[in-house]
Amino acid sequence: MDKFLQFVIQVIQILRPDINKWIVRTFIISGIALLSKRIWDPYLQSILHKYYQINVPNTEPTGWALITIGVIIYFVNIYVKHLTKPKEVIPFKPVLVLEFSQEDPFVYTEPAGATGLALRGYRVKVTNNGAEDISNCIVYLDKMISLSEPEFKNAFVPIALITQKQRQQNRRGGEFNLRAGQHKYIEVAWLDEGAENSQIVLQYEDPTTANMVQRGHYILSLIAYGGGSPVCADYQLYVDDGGYLRFENYSGKQSNMSVLIEETIVVDFKWPVATGYQKQMEEKGYNLRWSRPDKVASRCSEGYEVMFNIDQYLKKKQRIELKDGSVLIGKKA
Repeated sequence: MDKFLQFVIQVIQILRPDINKWIVRTFIISGIALLSKRIWDPYLQSILHKYYQINVPNTEPTGWALITIGVIIYFVNIYVKHLTKPKEVIPFKPVLVLEFSQEDPFVYTEPAGATGLALRGYRVKVTNNGAEDISNCIVYLDKMISLSEPEFKNAFVPIALITQKQRQQNRRGGEFNLRAGQHKYIEVAWLDEGAENSQIVLQYEDPTTANMVQRGHYILSLIAYGGGSPVCADYQLYVDDGGYLRFENYSGKQSNMSVLIEETIVVDFKWPVATGYQKQMEEKGYNLRWSRPDKVASRCSEGYEVMFNIDQYLKKKQRIELKDGSVLIGKKA
């Protein structure tokens, strides 16, 4: 077998594994048969000429043409299959995101914009950042522990929370829908800071569930269901030394209180009683009195200390004085 035939056989060996259409095989095999004329041509020519006086024409161009057509059909078939093959669609799972920020509408007060003690509440935002709508979303208060009362236990968790809209409509909370890119605010807790002996109110989906807890320092774990894997986030909820309700993102460490700016506020003689400051200090065991500025040092040697009004909202530590310079001091009983 000459080199040309060896080449043809190698071509067949290369193409054969992928040739799976009968029409392609027919064209290529026929073409190869014609190209292999040089093997059988002498015998056929001799027989035909001897018995029938017929000469077989040159079949090599026809063989190449058949092979070329077969190869073209083969590759056209591959191209058509590629175009008509359904594209694999990887479904995009909707993803929920929980967020919180120290700004409106995450934080709200009544009256609105209050800087002193007020009814203060907090919300988180849940967003569908996926490309598909989500049905039956819900956010749960999954866990709740107390850093101030180790034995505290909330018997109702896990329990669903109510959305801002559900609360505004005075209806029971529960599941809600989120369109692609849409968000909703979830109510978490509020406190009437100025009310005597008030407690923190948790915003459960069912308002008939006992939802009040004592003022303290709590860690809340929220979990959002509805899009893909559940999304969790931890927050700390506490009442600071100034009586303000605080809600912050929690990363495993207790709140790192900002350094307070010290300043002096000038008040009138009735200020301690009128603002409730005196009662608050008496509950902590202090007896208050006013002292002339030149007597403060000697009073401190007697066990008194200069009193400050701590405003955690404004991050200020306020020394309290009268117009004549007298300073409010106190001594633990």
